[in-house]
Amino acid sequence: MPYKSKNKIYIIAEIGVNHNGKLLVAKKLIDQAKKAGADAVKFQTWKKGELTGKFTKNLPYIKKSFKKKILRHKISDKYQLTYNQFKILQKYCIKKKITFLSTPDGFESLNFLCKNLKIPYIKIGSTELNHDKFLEAACAYKKEIFLSTGMSTFSEVKHAVKILRKNKSKFTILHCVSEYPTPIKNINILAIKYLKDKLKAPVGFSDHTKGSLAAIVAVGLGIKVIEKHITLKNNYVGPDHSCSLNPKNFKIFINNIRDAEIALGKYQKKPTKSELKNLPNVRRGVVAKADIKKNSILDKSVLTCKRPFRQISPNEMKKIYGRKVKVDIKEDQPILWKHLV
Repeated sequence: MPYKSKNKIYIIAEIGVNHNGKLLVAKKLIDQAKKAGADAVKFQTWKKGELTGKFTKNLPYIKKSFKKKILRHKISDKYQLTYNQFKILQKYCIKKKITFLSTPDGFESLNFLCKNLKIPYIKIGSTELNHDKFLEAACAYKKEIFLSTGMSTFSEVKHAVKILRKNKSKFTILHCVSEYPTPIKNINILAIKYLKDKLKAPVGFSDHTKGSLAAIVAVGLGIKVIEKHITLKNNYVGPDHSCSLNPKNFKIFINNIRDAEIALGKYQKKPTKSELKNLPNVRRGVVAKADIKKNSILDKSVLTCKRPFRQISPNEMKKIYGRKVKVDIKEDQPILWKHLV
């Protein structure tokens, strides 16, 4: 497993733009992500004019987030952090011992994150999945890539994966549905298995649903990475707060993920140590149906199967037919091999 996590699943606290363009809020979100037990925090990095053009329309969920009418490119400008602020945030993450990540939303930002901040992994947002030149530029940095697949057809994902493989990049595909929040009926968790089977690649989950249910199911399908939005308060004004988890619920979310990966266990079937301790007094064993006198010959008329099991199982009963007992045996007493001649 390449991700630096002491657990099986690498959990990314997606801060995104939930800092609302404020450095102090960003630091508080880092604190909460660390406290909750996330492996990394992730932001979004772009320069003004690099991501959103002036003709971009607001999506319904964004319109709902703002009481006043505001142009989409103005929102991007409002929630943008500067490169210097990201340098500060990375140092803060180092201090807090949590990994700093950010999605580059443009070539300049990609260069800044990889050259200046030397991020360990590159997150390719769903907006760039069909942007071949951007994918190739990301591959050139020889870093592991998280490839988000929101709004994508399988053929588009397959094409992007082909580019990553051609450039010999390590990568994890992230199943993603770009609805904020995503209704459970639309999340289609089986897409994780589909992508794993068809593309023979590790798959993670970019989760935009409310709560933990979808993520817990995804754990059962063998995800390697999961990202989930975190916010300080769900009623803050901004595009992603309503589909994010507040600190209390984010902690619950991570606990649920960790419990789910423990519950998933191993690809095997065998009794637990606790089961083995319980087994003798739960399973049936061969016992005396009635009192049996010393030197009696055993047959089915004097034997039955009841709890507790000691040595001889019901399937072994026929093996002791015709054997003589060396001692008196009381009704319900388990038959032991040492009792037999």
